[in-house]
Amino acid sequence: MANDRTPTGIYGLDLLIDGGFPRGSLILLAGNPGTGKTIFSAQYIYRGIIEYGEPGIYVSLCESKDAFYKSMMKFGFDFSRLENTGDFRYLDLVTMKGKGVSQIVRMIIDAIYEMKAKRLVIDSFSALVQALEKPIDARILLQAILSRIIRAVKCTTILVSEVPFGSERIGASVEEFIADGVIILRKGEHGEGRLAREISITKMRGTRLTQPLYFFTLEGGFRVFQPLELQRYERKGKFKPITDPPGRFSTGSSDLDRILGGGYRKGGIVLFEIGENISNFNWQLILFPTLANFIANNRGCLIVPMGGSDAGLLASNMKRMYGFTDDELNGLLRIFGLSIGNGMESPYLIRVKGEDIMEDYAVWVRTIEELKNRTDQPILEFISIDTVEITYGIDSLRRLLGMAVARTRREGNLTIGMVGPGVERVSKRVAALSDIHIKLIRDHGTPLLYGCKPRTALYAVEIDQTSPYPLPRLTQMT
Repeated sequence: MANDRTPTGIYGLDLLIDGGFPRGSLILLAGNPGTGKTIFSAQYIYRGIIEYGEPGIYVSLCESKDAFYKSMMKFGFDFSRLENTGDFRYLDLVTMKGKGVSQIVRMIIDAIYEMKAKRLVIDSFSALVQALEKPIDARILLQAILSRIIRAVKCTTILVSEVPFGSERIGASVEEFIADGVIILRKGEHGEGRLAREISITKMRGTRLTQPLYFFTLEGGFRVFQPLELQRYERKGKFKPITDPPGRFSTGSSDLDRILGGGYRKGGIVLFEIGENISNFNWQLILFPTLANFIANNRGCLIVPMGGSDAGLLASNMKRMYGFTDDELNGLLRIFGLSIGNGMESPYLIRVKGEDIMEDYAVWVRTIEELKNRTDQPILEFISIDTVEITYGIDSLRRLLGMAVARTRREGNLTIGMVGPGVERVSKRVAALSDIHIKLIRDHGTPLLYGCKPRTALYAVEIDQTSPYPLPRLTQMT
């Protein structure tokens, strides 16, 4: 760790602020009640002790020691044990709010020097300010006493500030100017009214901030979601199939299976709707595991790709991401070439003219029969609805959908239709026919997934770094 930085102990945050808080700095942490300020602060202290050997003090003017210890155990933070080893001290000043501020500050300073503390939380500074006689005393307290002392001993400090509901004002309005860093936590709605939590880093001394807003979750502790482009993966093994639950097809992702109650229904129709700014890799991270699971189970897959997609690149990605061989793909993968140049030849490429929907649909059905005869297994049909609509028109698309839905249900296959942004009339039509309707949107650099049918919570999409091949890690935005 860099000597001039204090790692925060907050998953995902340090990468966004050059490795941590400036050492010996004063950080203002503000937000409405219930936004996660106490969990953030407690995790900062706890992981600072456990992982970096930095003694810490938590000063509370709002919560008793027993109540704090009990609530933090839910997150695996055993502060009682750290107190017994002498690495942690909880200053319960709830009953001292009526005492003089100078007495409270003296207790904090004495504890810092006695423990040689490197981390300090004051929760909340708002409660401390209420005990001051004049507003100007808040500036004196911060500038002349706290900030000077903590910088001298390099004790990196978080000041917690409560923001009342309906107010934009932070504390006594002087903290923002004196603090070296300002972090604001918010709760809001994304994904058609679903809960999402946001962290805003509005100021951090000596730090280049590339974007101000990120999502975070309290699931399993405080964790900030990094933009997917900052995440990397390296394939270390071949895709291993997931066994289908009774009456369903696994999505190839344990996380998505759990969200959907076991996977996609056999004979089911799935609408996968993508929003603005969703890259190919974003949606492939969700849908390619389903393709991989079908192929790994010796089942055929038939694809109508998005307009402009390279059939060779799609196959290449399946090999690169999941370790399939050319023989496996040549035997089980078929890609309909509606807009592919004449120069490319491959056993998995099926060329059609893209002029007469019934003529091309006959080729589609023959290809399905060929794959089913080869494998004696159900088929996955992956269709870019946009491509079909652009190629054949809306009336032909309606005919195709009716025939495809009837055949899928009759034969027990699985059909996934993907729709891009800007074609609401098409997506509404397909949504009415579908058993499952999933949306993938993107905000603050993070892909977000949620189910419209059935309705689900909002999930942040990350790369599962524990998997030997790319799979989505889906974390509920709680």
